Amino acid sequence: MKEEDKYSASEVLMNLPCGLVILENGYRLEMQYHNIEMAKLCGYRPEEFKNRFKNNFMLLIYPEDRSAFERMLEDCQYRMRLTDRNFRLINQDGSIGWGRFQVRFLSLKHTKSVYYCTVDDITISKKREMIIQKKTDDIKRHYRFLSNLYQNVPCGILQCSLEQRPRILDINPRGLAIFGYKEKESFLEKTAGQLFNVFLEEQDGHFPEFDEGKTQFECRFRTEDNKPGWIGGTGQGFIRPDGAKVLQIAFFDITDDKLRDQILHRQQLELEVTYAKLKMAFEQTQLLMWEIDVPTGNIILQEEDARKYHFPKLIKDHLAFTDENQIIHPDFRKRQLEVLKRLRAGESPVEISMVVKGRDQEFHWQKITYTTFKDENGMPKTAIGVAQDQSGEMDALQKYWSEVQYRKVQLKDAIEVLEYDMVTEELKASDLTVIPKGLKKAIPNIRDYLNHLLLNIHPDDIKKMKFLNNYNILVNELEAGKRGEETTVECRISSPSFKYPGYHWMKALFNFTVDIKTKHLIMMVTIWDINKEKIEQIKLQEKAQRDPLTHLWNREAFRLFVDQKLLRIVDGKSYQAFFLMDIDDFKSVNDTYGHGTGDKAICFVADALQSQFRREDAVARLGGDEFVAYMTKVPNMEDVLRKGKQICKSMNGFMDDGRVIPISVSVGIAVAPHHGTVNSVLYEHADRALYYAKSLGKNQCQLFNPHWLEESK
Repeated sequence: MKEEDKYSASEVLMNLPCGLVILENGYRLEMQYHNIEMAKLCGYRPEEFKNRFKNNFMLLIYPEDRSAFERMLEDCQYRMRLTDRNFRLINQDGSIGWGRFQVRFLSLKHTKSVYYCTVDDITISKKREMIIQKKTDDIKRHYRFLSNLYQNVPCGILQCSLEQRPRILDINPRGLAIFGYKEKESFLEKTAGQLFNVFLEEQDGHFPEFDEGKTQFECRFRTEDNKPGWIGGTGQGFIRPDGAKVLQIAFFDITDDKLRDQILHRQQLELEVTYAKLKMAFEQTQLLMWEIDVPTGNIILQEEDARKYHFPKLIKDHLAFTDENQIIHPDFRKRQLEVLKRLRAGESPVEISMVVKGRDQEFHWQKITYTTFKDENGMPKTAIGVAQDQSGEMDALQKYWSEVQYRKVQLKDAIEVLEYDMVTEELKASDLTVIPKGLKKAIPNIRDYLNHLLLNIHPDDIKKMKFLNNYNILVNELEAGKRGEETTVECRISSPSFKYPGYHWMKALFNFTVDIKTKHLIMMVTIWDINKEKIEQIKLQEKAQRDPLTHLWNREAFRLFVDQKLLRIVDGKSYQAFFLMDIDDFKSVNDTYGHGTGDKAICFVADALQSQFRREDAVARLGGDEFVAYMTKVPNMEDVLRKGKQICKSMNGFMDDGRVIPISVSVGIAVAPHHGTVNSVLYEHADRALYYAKSLGKNQCQLFNPHWLEESK
């Protein structure tokens, strides 16, 4: 090290930017050493400070703090660690100041204890502790040097020359740790001994020149592994005896504080953006916002709203103002008083619906919401009010209650009425609820209820309820508007809860609505017992579809059956056969035996035909002596022709009053899809085959041949 770079520990201690004393505690607490800053801290000149107290340090401590100061020294010696406390000091002018004492026990000298103590003036920071707490934390930690414990100061200490490019002279271990280094040699090698190589940026290209006064600063730096950080601290320059200018810097790692500042700044920007968005939203909607001073009842409007409604920005005695301008409907004045009372009681939020005059000078329903803010004493100070046009909701509410009354009348004869919330999936309490007799309570979960319902539906009717098979798909369809608000299903249900054996016909009505308060999807299930009416209806339908003489299907019922089966035909998989039949010489039967016997002959043929066909096939009487039959899922043409011949053989006559009445039929057959896929075409082709069969004689069966069409041309 060069000669001009050398310095003594006493110089460092004497010129520390904080007060420093070495105390010896024996018969009394005496000062063995103090630096210049210690005298300045109390407003004394160094010589005056020493003579004034005659080394009795306790005279400097405020009387009420002296016992605590002695206990601190005892605690410091007992625990053998640095002790940090704040005490009041008596200044030269008699005023009371505050000092931050950092004391370490050094050793026992004979029977006396030796301590070193650094003292910082924290009078200003003490008074401003609530406002500038962070700054006081940065400036509290000052130098605690003693000659033999210089390296243990709890802050970074760096000394450098005051040149255009300051050279680093020394740095303590704490400073190395802040910069991310373990060894001083590594630090000096990495920075090339240059102060500015430590920092990521300089202050105006260089550090300001320091004099004997203090200078606070903040700088960015890079650690050994090039991670960025922030330090902040205090620097003070002094001139060494050899005339060299030296800068001594005490600094702390304030990276976390800076990060917090950046976060706060970012949050502040986000708040400003959010406020701008809210302001734009209020301007684009019919929302009105204002502030009310709760104790006085005065209202402060937003400038835009005051201009829009031609109101003053500050409205004093808003109750009188609204009465004078007839803003609130007279019927709701009591509600105004109630709201103010609730706000003054500290309630928040406060919601109320009132009829308020709008810009069109007409009264409208408004939903008003107040949010209360309290002062530091917990008393309500201000409240923010927001008004939103509620006319549509009130109309919907009125419509809703009208529908409720209508439902009460409509649901009078229902045996089960349940409402489920499709969001919470729970049973909804309602005065419309009807629980089936035999059940103590309804099934509380909507999924369990729907599963229970599906398990008890007749297998032939389960397709009618397929929209309930997947609950999630049902909810998605409702939310997307792909399903109507109401679905009615008539089906057969078997359930012990309804107290009847077997299956009963029920009408189930599923209403899907939105709850006016929660905005949740609601499913209302209503079930009526329609078994008696349905059975009568089925009987009437069957009667309308049957031939009155033979009780076979009539022409219309047969047509519907064939049309339905033709829709499901698959080419190449199987055949469907259309049979057209009539009684041979039926006119002679009527003429010979009478019309009564003729009717018996028709019934005989009807019974014989039914015995020849399967349950899934259809047999019908078209009228007179003309019959038709339709077979599905026929494997081949040979089976079709074989069935036609069996029909002919089955007609061997019947007995009537002891007489054998000879009966025979002719059969014409058309096969789908080969001979057609339309009912009328199949009938026409079967009729051609029947005509050809009759031309061959009685009791004949003939399959349609497409070549006949070419021959007829």
